[in-house]
Amino acid sequence: MNEKENEIIDPSQEQDDKDNTVSTEVSPESEADTVTSETEEESVDPTPTAGENEGTADEPEVVYRWSYAEQLAADRSEKASSRRRGVVTYAIVMTACFAVSFGILLAALFTGWDGPLSFGPVLGNSSNQNGSDRIIYVKDDYEGSGVLTEQEISTAGNPVVVGITVKTTLGGGVGTGIILTEDGYIATNSHVVNGAKSITVRLYNGQECTATLVGESEMDDLAVIKIQAKGLPTAKLGDSSKVLVGDRVTAIGHPAGLEFGWTATYGRLSAVNRMVKIRDNDGTMSKKMLLLQTDADVNSGNSGGPLFNDRGEVIGIITMKLAGDYEGLGFAIPISTAVPLLNALINNGTVADVQSQVSFARATLGVTGVYVEKEYFYVLTETGIARLTEEQAAQTEGSFRPGATGVLVTGTAPGTDAVGKFQQYDVITAIDGKAIDSFDAMREYLYDRFVGDTVTLTYDREGQSAQASVVLVKTE
Repeated sequence: MNEKENEIIDPSQEQDDKDNTVSTEVSPESEADTVTSETEEESVDPTPTAGENEGTADEPEVVYRWSYAEQLAADRSEKASSRRRGVVTYAIVMTACFAVSFGILLAALFTGWDGPLSFGPVLGNSSNQNGSDRIIYVKDDYEGSGVLTEQEISTAGNPVVVGITVKTTLGGGVGTGIILTEDGYIATNSHVVNGAKSITVRLYNGQECTATLVGESEMDDLAVIKIQAKGLPTAKLGDSSKVLVGDRVTAIGHPAGLEFGWTATYGRLSAVNRMVKIRDNDGTMSKKMLLLQTDADVNSGNSGGPLFNDRGEVIGIITMKLAGDYEGLGFAIPISTAVPLLNALINNGTVADVQSQVSFARATLGVTGVYVEKEYFYVLTETGIARLTEEQAAQTEGSFRPGATGVLVTGTAPGTDAVGKFQQYDVITAIDGKAIDSFDAMREYLYDRFVGDTVTLTYDREGQSAQASVVLVKTE
């Protein structure tokens, strides 16, 4: 690329040049006047002819024509010439506009210009209404920036990815891992190696090694395994706190077993800081995880494998995908929040002393209860609560009719903030002012809260309404 191609075209300078060029041109009218003047000067005859002396010298000469055909032809010629000049002018203006736009595009793409481009005043709905320019930032995707092609990411990423084969009492499975250290520490998911009787690692060069479990955190779905090796290639870890929606990503793993090992899939980050609720088989939420979301295709064999950014850095550890009739909804543990946990597993075999920013335990009130309606009679049993008819209630010892509809308190958990604030048979009717119309509704409301949050409960006790503030506790 020569220096001329690296220049950024200045539209104002180009317009000045065009203006200067136009000002030096001679218009057709001026040119015609000049020719006529010269012709008249050359055709002066000092000898007067008949009729020339009639009238005064100042009277204009009258030209008589037998026909207007000659004039009409001249008029048509002038109009055609005017149209041609208009077409030429339009072509010149459009060519200049295209040249300016193309020049700016070339400058942004090939010269490494990572500054702002100004596109005039901000119009329409915008938070910037003070007449300043709209600023558009151009990513420094150019030679020397560190940005890699998909082929380069796969070439650099494959050697730091391993295949993991696990045998358990229930069978076995295949997952993926990431080489963290030259001497064989490998990161993966807890659900890949949990309950394993044996773990085998296959390196990119085909070598197979026996691995041991160093430590795992089921809550964070992270684990570290170890093989005996030296001089292994290691993954370059990125900064997941700086990623943005739309960033280009690559996943490498074993989506259908080792037969399809080191499969690379490509996509974009669809969301960052996505709070995902993990539920048990009965629908109860067990925890929440703060994850990256991607539309890169991932499947069960990708679990524990890397999610690379466009510089070949690991920004996430693939952990799950949304099941069911959905496509392009994969999730990864952000590497920046995973590193403290992985270090703890390597050094201590546990994450007990680390405050996790990956997973969050389900928050509870510290009370046990069951949903009741004030129109019915009930009796507490060893297995729960039973609803009775009025006749049954009259014959059943311990039967009662609640004073309100809501969650009936059957007990409080020792050591929680609820102790001493609630009694058996209190009925919680609202939480933070939101009426409780089912037990599931209250539970779902708490799923959006965190351990340590404070909620205000409205409850009924023997027909009297009252309120109490309770600090939410971790599920045991």
